[in-house]
Amino acid sequence: MTGIVAVSHSAKLAESVLELAMEMGRDHLKVASAGGVDDPENPIGTDAMKIFEAIEKVYSDDGVLVFMDMGSAIMSTELALDFFDEERRSNIHLCEAPFVEGIVAATALAATGAGIEEIIEEARFSVRGKASQLGVDYAAIYGGGSTGADAESGDKAIGKEFTLKNTMGLHARPAARLVAAIAQAGANVRVRNLSKGSAYVSGRSMNSLLSLNAQQHDVVELLFPESGSEALMAEIAEMFQSNFGESTAPAPRRRPSLEKEAGTNLPENGLLTGLPISPGYAVGPVVKRTMSLPDVEEQNADDPQAEQQLLEDALEKAAEEIETIKRQSIAEIGEEDAAIFDAQILLLRDPELLSGVEERIIQGKTAASAWRSGLNDVVSLYQNIGENTLLSTRMIDLIDVGIRVLENITGIRYSAATPDQPSILCMNDISPSDAASLEPDKVLAICCESGSDVSHSAIIARSLGIPTIFNIGKIMHKIPEGEMAAVNAETGELFVNPDQAVLARIATERERWLEVKQKAHLSRKEKGQTGCGTRLRVLANVGNEHEINQVLDLGAEGVGLFRTEFLFMERTKVPDEQEQFEAYKLAAKALGKKRPLTIRTLDVGGDKPVPYLHIEGEENPFLGRRGIRYCLDERDLFKTQLRAILRASAYGHIEIMFPMIANIGELEAAFQLLDEAAAELDAQNQKYDKDLKKGIMVEVPAAVENLKEILPLVDFVSIGTNDLSQYVMAADRTNAAVSGLASYYQPAVLRVIERVIRMANESGTDVSMCGEMARDTLVSPLLVAWGLRKYSMSAAGIPEFKYMARKIHQERFADLSGAIAGCTSPDEVRETLRRFAAS
Repeated sequence: MTGIVAVSHSAKLAESVLELAMEMGRDHLKVASAGGVDDPENPIGTDAMKIFEAIEKVYSDDGVLVFMDMGSAIMSTELALDFFDEERRSNIHLCEAPFVEGIVAATALAATGAGIEEIIEEARFSVRGKASQLGVDYAAIYGGGSTGADAESGDKAIGKEFTLKNTMGLHARPAARLVAAIAQAGANVRVRNLSKGSAYVSGRSMNSLLSLNAQQHDVVELLFPESGSEALMAEIAEMFQSNFGESTAPAPRRRPSLEKEAGTNLPENGLLTGLPISPGYAVGPVVKRTMSLPDVEEQNADDPQAEQQLLEDALEKAAEEIETIKRQSIAEIGEEDAAIFDAQILLLRDPELLSGVEERIIQGKTAASAWRSGLNDVVSLYQNIGENTLLSTRMIDLIDVGIRVLENITGIRYSAATPDQPSILCMNDISPSDAASLEPDKVLAICCESGSDVSHSAIIARSLGIPTIFNIGKIMHKIPEGEMAAVNAETGELFVNPDQAVLARIATERERWLEVKQKAHLSRKEKGQTGCGTRLRVLANVGNEHEINQVLDLGAEGVGLFRTEFLFMERTKVPDEQEQFEAYKLAAKALGKKRPLTIRTLDVGGDKPVPYLHIEGEENPFLGRRGIRYCLDERDLFKTQLRAILRASAYGHIEIMFPMIANIGELEAAFQLLDEAAAELDAQNQKYDKDLKKGIMVEVPAAVENLKEILPLVDFVSIGTNDLSQYVMAADRTNAAVSGLASYYQPAVLRVIERVIRMANESGTDVSMCGEMARDTLVSPLLVAWGLRKYSMSAAGIPEFKYMARKIHQERFADLSGAIAGCTSPDEVRETLRRFAAS
């Protein structure tokens, strides 16, 4: 590994610069300082012998890079070189780069094991970030402009700057997309956070990208090899322009006291409070678990090659295990949230982590101790960055996968979150995979010392329906194992050794809560209907063909929304017709001829970008080229999908639904392409359902205004309440500042929805709802009163929806409709619906 030496007239300056650099590098680097002279009265100066000793201390055949602050420091360093023989002297390089920026940049790159020439060029290039921030024309002053040397090819490097506009900044998912694109291109791309003055890190290292702590509005710079990077630059530029498909709402204010200070004793009343994560109630004994990297004894190995193989086998097995957890989690938390495990797999393959581990194995360490030490390096890097909720979450992910690999290396089980008997699980923190593997019948509730409501574990806990409280504080270590406790996760309260009155109250609430869940589960496969016998068709929203059997088991009577975007995501080219056909066919056959499969055509755009489709970034993607607008512009791509859907319709009851329709012209253009696709299949004697039902999503206010003309042309309409609400209220539902406006409880939104249902029923056109509102049992009586008879929702909500629907009776429908018509605010609407439900 390259050694770094800082030579300065001031001992304090040399030491401080190295200290700064080490915070951005690794603790195993070879660095040394040679500052000042040994004269207490006149300490400022340079000493050739000190410099010689510093170089000797870090000398390596990989090279030594020496930085000098000014003047006599250079002469003293050149004098020091005379003490080395010719062979060793040839490996010592004096660098003219800026003292502070150069050392920081060189140290960061040296930590990756880069070669001396690449490190020198990196150091020389380090001043460009400062020049850019100050508006200085780097090219005019220093020459070469935005170019440097590329380590792999020897070509020049092109610097591109991007501003992060998405709310969460460069967190795991955007970082994973960058790593995947750079790795696939086989390019050496370096990245730094200009806004925080960081050194360059490898674009292939997810850990390094996350360590940049690049947040919303930060400017990051990427260095691309000049030769052959055009496609990669365009792809990455599009990611930034589309904000990685995420919201650009202002970052939410940090919740206070996400990490509470340790206390000394439990409160006298035994009440601890925290952050409510997943609602519910629990009473039971406390079982305590700790999630941390286990200690591994530092050991030497006789066969490095065997240890390397052991590591590779453990990594491969860990990846397989995480893939299994992801597949199992899709049914519970959905395709999008289950993608958090993709980020964990990338952490397993992080090149900087692996290079440090492999180096230790080569030096004679066992796979277990090398892996444990390598993990500690990266965890320490995260800890040194400072307080940051998102980075804390990433560290939990790293510890999670780290423990998994250690278990596969050693055969020892280090983590076992699920208790042996029904208990309240108390932990310092809980990892995503532990949360996903919990057995709900044995985990009555989860209570953690720390944690955030945006963490992966929080997402999973909510999806599993386990009552959960985070951020209770370090005082939890005072809770005795086996102590009786009660949890009210609606309010975030944990009662330790509660009195009989509290126990009785929580137990009563829990019984009522469990009764609803149990009855709903047992009756989930009964047909959907109200208490007065009105038939309700209850369908599922599905993200891919593999979810069909799972949603049927939860009581779905078909699929009311089959999203096709999954076929286009996480890949580098458009899926061909045959691949799409096979997916749609598999789903159709799983449902059979009697249960509908409503396929929504491709719904992508600036809000849901697909890199290889070259969707341009837009200032307001929700009002831009998305859904049917994009497909009508890309007719060949669209017709390929239509042909695949038509071919699959021969194998089941398929219906086709077009998203974002606003006017008759768009609908007619879509129908024309569908007819062309059908004619092509006829010419090839391909079978398809010639009576295929066609419909639209009603999610644009213009579609409501044009509904009288649209209804005669379609077989059905489906109300997409998520988009319709935000468009009616002109409020981005992903923007925390205004998301409250984009509510389907808004009287204006309700009036629009009632109008669609009434007009569709009057025309005899099938009408359904597939937004979040469809599963909201509080508003169900109102929708039934208005005449809505078909609901499509996430499968997890189906059992409770059916159960609560059987409590709806039509005797008071007129009263409810009249009361809602008089409401002037969302709160008033909710209160009216609650009174109706309680009466």
